[in-house]
Amino acid sequence: MGLTEDEWYRKQFEIKGEIPEKLETIWAGPLVLRHVPPRDWPPRGWEVDRKELEFIREAHKLLSVRVVVEELDSMETTDTEGMCLDRYKMFLKQYNEWVAANKDRLEEESYKQDQDYYPGRRKRGKDYKEGMYELPFYYPGQICAGIVTTIHLYQGAFVDIGGVHDGWVPIRGNDWYWIRHHIKVGMHVFVEILAKRDPYRFRFPIEMRFVWPNIDHLIFNRFEFPPIFHRDEDTNPDELRRDCRRPPVPRKDPGAKPEEEPLLSNHPYVEKLWQIHVAEQMILDDWETSPEKYKGKKLSELTDDEDFDEQNSVEYTTAHYKKTLLPKIIMKQSVKELDLEAALAEREPPSSWFAIGRTREYKPASYFGKDQYDPDNPLYRYDYWGEPKNSEKSKQERMTDAHNKSIVGKGTVWYEMSYEDAIKQRMQRESRSKGMKQREDEDSDGDHRNDEDEDDDFDYSILSDLNDISNQPLVNGTKSPGLSDEGMFES
Repeated sequence: MGLTEDEWYRKQFEIKGEIPEKLETIWAGPLVLRHVPPRDWPPRGWEVDRKELEFIREAHKLLSVRVVVEELDSMETTDTEGMCLDRYKMFLKQYNEWVAANKDRLEEESYKQDQDYYPGRRKRGKDYKEGMYELPFYYPGQICAGIVTTIHLYQGAFVDIGGVHDGWVPIRGNDWYWIRHHIKVGMHVFVEILAKRDPYRFRFPIEMRFVWPNIDHLIFNRFEFPPIFHRDEDTNPDELRRDCRRPPVPRKDPGAKPEEEPLLSNHPYVEKLWQIHVAEQMILDDWETSPEKYKGKKLSELTDDEDFDEQNSVEYTTAHYKKTLLPKIIMKQSVKELDLEAALAEREPPSSWFAIGRTREYKPASYFGKDQYDPDNPLYRYDYWGEPKNSEKSKQERMTDAHNKSIVGKGTVWYEMSYEDAIKQRMQRESRSKGMKQREDEDSDGDHRNDEDEDDDFDYSILSDLNDISNQPLVNGTKSPGLSDEGMFES
């Protein structure tokens, strides 16, 4: 017999446990809602009337008033002059003009970037409806009413706030255990926009949090960074992290410092390059210390004071240094061979993002631990099945390890000669041992033949003499017994 209906429902309640009561969201004061135009209006590349834009931006100045909660009751009024509705209507007029001019372009870009629709991306086709708000309409801090459309275990909840993009509330992992009874698909909620991002770089352009029901205090596993797209054209990971406002990933310390190593080169032009570099730096030092000398002149227009003679460009003299006479070499260099503009550009500080205190950071190998993700390693390719055990590379490595361990019996001891020389020596030893074995086999065959020849030389007539009784010797006056078929001792 199976379970009855009542027993099944009772079992379900035992599994789910007690369902908590609904959360009551309580604020310290009333929730203030305002019609304020976004501060980042207009979008990049869109030109609007400057006077209208100044009129719209005055709303931020008028609404930047500190509100005291205790005085709100006495400030109640039905007057709409201080609400800046005229400025908000001016913003709506410019916004509708922008939508009419860019709606088709945005939809085409959406099809190029996203092959399939998923929550958080731009709605298109049948999902798109007239009157949906585009991204420039929203701004961080805005409070909206919406409906929960999707719940995802590892990404969070998605709320329809009337725009082409659903808002994303980041929730993941075990946090769903605490809020699974408070957030359901289809329920009406109030949300606050926390961030508005580039839709072509970030997966979810609008990030939000729940205001009602207020479950923000029940979310513990926050996303460290919002998820992004990795395009084929993103070849430089440092630029990608700068665009996504992420810190640089620390790299392993290479150990070697090439900038501290001396320059070892026998090429004759190395000294010439160093001579040009020193001449450029000397002119730039003089240009910084006495700018009046170069007033009205460009670095690229400087000329030699006298004719340059390349054959007599080196002079050998002597000079005193701390009461010591030392040889001195004076090298003359023509200004025409110098690139002073490039040398000056090298002196200017870099304008990159790393110059603002975010320099490249090197970490020791122990910082990364084992099995660190490396996109260049074939181990992390989706089609990687591992190296075959009988491949030439792995076989070579096994032979190398076996060779090194067979020297002394320890894996830490390495042979002094190269692996190829050791293999050649081993092959010579094997061939030498094979030759010696062949010779030993030949010697053993010769000994066997000699034994057979010795058997052939045996005189069997000695045995026939034993049957001749007449030739038997006398022992103690008696003859030895003869051999017969009956036995050796015959009476």
